[in-house]
Amino acid sequence: MGSSCCDFPHPNPLYLSSLSPKSAQASEQQWKQLRRDCLSKEISRIGSVLFHFAQAASDGAGLAGVDTRGCDGRRERCRRRHEDARAMEVILDALASYVTKLTTDKAQEEVVMLLGVPGELEKLGRNLRNIKAFLADAERRRIKEELVQGWVSMLKGVMYDATDVLELGQLKAEERRESKLGRSIEKMPGCCQPFLFCLRNPVFAHKIGSRIKELNQRLEDIHTKAAEFNFLTANLGPYQEQRTEAAEYFSRQRMTSEFIQSSIVGEKIEMDTRLLVHELTIPTDQNHDIMKVVSIVGMGGMGKTTLAQKILKDVTIDEHFKTKIWLSITQQFNEVELLRSAIKLAGGNHGGEENNNFLTQTLTNALSASKFLLVLDDMWSIRAWESVLSVPVTNASDKQPGSRVLITTRFEDLAPRMHHFFFQHHVSPLDEEEAWSLLKNQFPQLPNQGSRAPVPRAQCSSCSIAAGSRSSVSRSISQTAPTDSAALVPRPCPLTAARDATCSPARAPTPPSAPKLRRRWAPVKQVSRVDHLKDVGMKIIKKCGGLPLAIKILGGLLLTEPRTVLAWETILNHHAWSLDGLPDELDHRLYLSYEYLSPQLKQCFLYCSLFPKGNFIIRGFVTSMWISEGFVQTGDGTKQSPEEVANKYYHELIMRNLIESTDSLTQQKCTMHDVVRSFAEFIAREESVVLRDEKVPSCGSVGLVRRLSVGSTKSVLEWANFQKQQSLRTLLINCKINVKLGDSLTSFPSLRVLYIEHADCDTLVDSLCQLRHLRYLGFRETNISKLPEDLHRLKFLQHLMLNDCTSVEKLPSSIIKLAHLRKLNVRGSCDVLIPRGFGELTNLRSLLGFPVHVETNGGWCSLEEIGPLSQLGGLSLHGLENASTSSSWAEKAMISSKENLSYLELNWSSSRYVGSRDELEKQQQQKAAEEVLEKLCPPTCVEKLWVQGYFGRHLPHWMMVPATSAFKSLRYLRMKDLPCCTQLPDGLGQLQSLESLVIRDVPAIKSVGPEFQASSSSVAVGGGVAPSTSAAFPSLTNLYLEGLCEWEEWEWEEQGEDVTADAMMAMPALKKLTINNCKLGRLPPELASSKRHALRRLNLYELSNLTCVENFPSVVELDVFDCPELKRIRIVSCRGLGSSVARI
Repeated sequence: MGSSCCDFPHPNPLYLSSLSPKSAQASEQQWKQLRRDCLSKEISRIGSVLFHFAQAASDGAGLAGVDTRGCDGRRERCRRRHEDARAMEVILDALASYVTKLTTDKAQEEVVMLLGVPGELEKLGRNLRNIKAFLADAERRRIKEELVQGWVSMLKGVMYDATDVLELGQLKAEERRESKLGRSIEKMPGCCQPFLFCLRNPVFAHKIGSRIKELNQRLEDIHTKAAEFNFLTANLGPYQEQRTEAAEYFSRQRMTSEFIQSSIVGEKIEMDTRLLVHELTIPTDQNHDIMKVVSIVGMGGMGKTTLAQKILKDVTIDEHFKTKIWLSITQQFNEVELLRSAIKLAGGNHGGEENNNFLTQTLTNALSASKFLLVLDDMWSIRAWESVLSVPVTNASDKQPGSRVLITTRFEDLAPRMHHFFFQHHVSPLDEEEAWSLLKNQFPQLPNQGSRAPVPRAQCSSCSIAAGSRSSVSRSISQTAPTDSAALVPRPCPLTAARDATCSPARAPTPPSAPKLRRRWAPVKQVSRVDHLKDVGMKIIKKCGGLPLAIKILGGLLLTEPRTVLAWETILNHHAWSLDGLPDELDHRLYLSYEYLSPQLKQCFLYCSLFPKGNFIIRGFVTSMWISEGFVQTGDGTKQSPEEVANKYYHELIMRNLIESTDSLTQQKCTMHDVVRSFAEFIAREESVVLRDEKVPSCGSVGLVRRLSVGSTKSVLEWANFQKQQSLRTLLINCKINVKLGDSLTSFPSLRVLYIEHADCDTLVDSLCQLRHLRYLGFRETNISKLPEDLHRLKFLQHLMLNDCTSVEKLPSSIIKLAHLRKLNVRGSCDVLIPRGFGELTNLRSLLGFPVHVETNGGWCSLEEIGPLSQLGGLSLHGLENASTSSSWAEKAMISSKENLSYLELNWSSSRYVGSRDELEKQQQQKAAEEVLEKLCPPTCVEKLWVQGYFGRHLPHWMMVPATSAFKSLRYLRMKDLPCCTQLPDGLGQLQSLESLVIRDVPAIKSVGPEFQASSSSVAVGGGVAPSTSAAFPSLTNLYLEGLCEWEEWEWEEQGEDVTADAMMAMPALKKLTINNCKLGRLPPELASSKRHALRRLNLYELSNLTCVENFPSVVELDVFDCPELKRIRIVSCRGLGSSVARI
């Protein structure tokens, strides 16, 4: 290696003193020049190495959030020069792509020539090209070979350290740029400035030069070491070839209700449900119904949790148990938190207590109030029962005979060890036809194949059920029909005693309280996109062993592949099936799916395993963390923001069934199956640790931990234990920690992501600004009272979250200097004051929980400061009642001009209005609120619009015809708590994209006219007026109307008999309709139409005047509750009616 600046000692002071002042100065300058020249070579050397490493492993995508448009030409020359180095798909690529951005911005050809080391570039380029072909083999072999794992870890270590060094250069450059000296060379080329700034600081240059020299030596050692492993040089990676059709498919397909929900199918699970419901409800003894444990046993991924969810939703369970509790039992649980959760779900109040004896008695009292069913999901040991739940559950069951416990577990011996009467059921694998049906459910239906009208049969023409004060009727069928080869067996009508339940893919069960009548219908034969691939598909299914989870994951993989025999046979014959010697955590099917992920998606997937079991993976949080870690690459020339790319990653993981959405409509929250989590934790084990007990692993036991997640623990942890992990890049804490005076964050110099929840950590705030690389800073429900005044020193900070931190009164004034800030979330901390000048943060993409204050003369910002934030994609405003004193603020916010805004939330607090007794004051408040809402018109690109607490009488003009027709991108509209509003928005029916409409708590509405549907109303066309020629609400799938307590009449414009459902019928795609708490006497005939074949679920609750429900031919689940005037429910062609329960 060449010499470095540390090899040039400073001239001896005695020697300098012997020279004349002019000669001494010349000698000093010569020494400094030698240091600069040497450092230039070192910088070029490491930049070249990392540049070629990154080019060998990635497509040269840029660092998220940094504008590099000025270097496009030079980058394009570099790209063509190294075109052959773009074939790697190992996990190193994600990190290498991150480094690429740092190096390509500073190691352009012009910079290399300036520093005089073009020969070194070529030399190191050749070295990198020699190893580029075996990185993929190294990534695969590391799983079983410890020596290879060590080599890969060394390479990653260099990459991580290199990013730290290069970013320190960036930081120094920004600091000098802000100084007077820095401004003197602002005219230099942008890609040259960072390191040229560094070279002007000899002390910094000496320090950075030593680190660069060390990195170069480590890279040469890695080169030498690689020759010992005889890596294969063939391109073994599959993910490149499969991106063409999949990329196009993902780009045009929305990730919401347009997809068929992947669900368990077949008769076996229905039979298991009926059997276990029977076991849970029959008495254990004729004289005394003692407590009983029912155990569902099976291996991971077999569907135990899904079966338990079906049981909990069954109609008989609803009738038999008033209290139903679902607890997910983690392997390392916190006793206090487990007791608190059980108390809350049982309807009790733990009052924040932490004393076990008090909590145990409180749980006993809560359970003793009624007969209960306790579900303990995924029990791994007897500890949770013996040490926490046994005493309160047993004591409460003595007071409530007939109470039951249902457990899911992988172990047969758990139920006997609970020392109660028990019944054990083993879950069996799916048969081949059920497995094929489940696999097909992962694919979208062909166009015009979504409707499944029931097949009319002669067995039954109608049947009626008389109901008194309370009635409940429900009909249920699996969401996706089996193929013709799996036809359902007819059941007699009228109602039988069989009990079925819909299988829900959601992790958390939410059973309705009302009893149900179940009805199974014969499905219409459907044509699947993959029916022609059944032969090869069945061969793939055989490799899944009948495990539902494995089938869903393989289905998610096949979904990204071309629908050809060749593509599916490639999956069938993949080498991952034949790998031997893999650890138990590495399921072959999961490993195969993982192999087909892109490098960035692999990192994002593994990162999801940092969220402990029982914690939701929230989209807004995890995508921001991905961006902060550098996993999200936008590429050069792309118009997509890092947030848009991260959302695509998130949705692709859902489609591949690697994470599971808990809400099929918005997909804001996800969970990860235990089997998938174990796999991800194993793959990431060298760098990521999820802490589940009170011991923090030492560096020596697990290597250099880069990511640490701490969930609920048995005891309060000492902060000093965390300080040993000095290589951390992510630290997530979701538990109480003991922070002592003097504890700080200075031990984590490389930290990019810091998130702390439920912890007293105010002491740590003062040291925050030592985290020079920090991108993501999040606090939730903590005791912090402030942020540091020098917050602007966190130059890289992009995401700042302060959720439910009620002690924070204001944000520091220096926040307006955070030029890279992209997201600010202060939800739940709505009293916080934001400093004036906030509008200077023009890079901001998301602003959630922005508080609108009355007084702004104290240096705090108002609504008008939102005006310059033109890049906002998400905005939520709180306290809009305060804007009533000056509605001009709302106008200056310029909401309608924000061309990127897709999410808008407008919140008033109606409590002050409702509490006022002065009628004149109330009228003034109403008028002011109407003026404010009028001026907060969203842009036409908005996709989600939430309005809550608005107490005006009239809606703004932009929510009425013809203005509403402009919102062509609107997909979700929610209006809640509008106490004075006398009208619903009209013209919404013309919106082609609207999928969900939720209206709640609007008590002043008395009637809804035909303008609401607007199926044939006039709409504005080119400045004139013309009748609508398309169906109203063409894309609406969910309509939820609740709390319109004075609503009596729903006028629906009738259609002629010659009008088909596909042409002009309003809401042709409606799948779920819920009407709750109103005085509606009848449902409109056009709503209850024989032409309406998409509607599956109809929920009617607390409709005091409803007298009749009939003519819903496609409804498969009907739930009617507390409709005292209901006299008739007419069910037509109920050939497959399974069961019913009616409570009078």
